[in-house]
Amino acid sequence: MNIFIIILIVLGCLIAVSSTLYILLTMFWMIGFKIYRKVKYKMSLYD
Repeated sequence: MNIFIIILIVLGCLIAVSSTLYILLTMFWMIGFKIYRKVKYKMSLYD
């Protein structure tokens, strides 16, 4: 295989993994932040 193709494959994998991790981490951060506001300020989870 061509070295250029291998570099593109590795780059594509890194982009896919990083975007997936970003989505997962921000989803859990947002849920945690909403629960924190619910406990501390008695706000709705849906605001």
